[in-house]
Amino acid sequence: MRTTLDIDGKLLDAVLGATGEKTKSRAVSEASCGIRPAEARSGAH
Repeated sequence: MRTTLDIDGKLLDAVLGATGEKTKSRAVSEASCGIRPAEARSGAH
């Protein structure tokens, strides 16, 4: 399944650095794996 995300460029650069991934897609996927659905809906992390 594909999802389009509108992410600030500076935030995306920070996610790339924090995860150590080489691609934006993998970095976002890696970062979002730790967020449970209920947390994503409520905005709590």
